Amino acid sequence: MSVERPRAGTCPWCSDEIESDDQTVAVGPPPSLSASVHQWQLHHDCADEWRAFAEKLTQLSRAGAQQTLVEYPRQHGVDAVFPGAD
Repeated sequence: MSVERPRAGTCPWCSDEIESDDQTVAVGPPPSLSASVHQWQLHHDCADEWRAFAEKLTQLSRAGAQQTLVEYPRQHGVDAVFPGAD
C-alpha cells in the first residue's frame, strides 16, 4: 500500500496547515535512536488524539486482536472484516 507523505508545513494527522512551530509538538522516536526524518510535527490536539490511538493499538495487540482488527483491514480495507460486506 502506497501512502503519500504529507507536504511540508502540514500536520500528518489532520492534514491542516501548520502556521507556526509553537502550535506543534514533535512526535517520534528519541533523536538518539533515529534520524530526524522519523520526527513528525503534529498540532497539540492532534498529538493528543494520536496518543489515544496509539494506546488503543497497544491494547488491541496485548489482547491478541492486532492481526484481525489492525493489520488485516490495513492491508485489505475495513469492509473486508465484516461478514457479508461485498
